[in-house]
Amino acid sequence: MNLNLSIIKSFIHDQKYVCDILNRRYGVPHGIKAQDWVAKYHHLQKEHDEKPFAKTFMIHGYGIKYEDENVSIDFDFSERGISNGFDEWRIFVYLCYDSPHILDKNNYLKLSLESIKTSIERWFAQLVTNKIIVKHGNLYHLCEQLSKNENF
Repeated sequence: MNLNLSIIKSFIHDQKYVCDILNRRYGVPHGIKAQDWVAKYHHLQKEHDEKPFAKTFMIHGYGIKYEDENVSIDFDFSERGISNGFDEWRIFVYLCYDSPHILDKNNYLKLSLESIKTSIERWFAQLVTNKIIVKHGNLYHLCEQLSKNENF
């Protein structure tokens, strides 16, 4: 399985796409802290259910699962309000949506789900060791992006 930073960067790109939608439609600020998301925006589920615009819009705990014609992503907001966070589970789920990474040309799994999960965990450990990603609070972040973030 070929795991490279383009996967994480694609995840972050799609995450920003959804955050932009949340900002435009509902005024959710960029860089919102997870606790504020829980306290102030849980009502958005009802608003979306009454006037749906996305195929999937499911608020959960610190995050959201969102799907439309452009993206399918599940992510959490950072406890520290740092944008562009991710974890092993979210990347695993993201890869499952992005079938070329895990399915062959006949739509059969290239590897077992457990093998994919283990590969991601090893990859994350290597990225931490190489100081490419770092964990802050509940999520990992790319070190290059953290150096640009004022909340760091």
